[in-house]
Amino acid sequence: MARKIKKIDWVGPMPPCDFCSMQGARPVRYGVYDTPTLDGPWANACHSHMIQHSPKNTTLIVKRVRRE
Repeated sequence: MARKIKKIDWVGPMPPCDFCSMQGARPVRYGVYDTPTLDGPWANACHSHMIQHSPKNTTLIVKRVRRE
């Protein structure tokens, strides 16, 4: 089963990626995805960290889409 991603309109500031922030990455990418992680807690994640850290069969991922 593949990941299923639900898109939602987002009007506030985009949060930073929690993984980029923890690793001290510069620049920190936006946490476009709100996803459960392999370790249990939810996190804001950029695309590459969502692929690395979310369960492959989850149906709970939310993708924030900027509403214009």
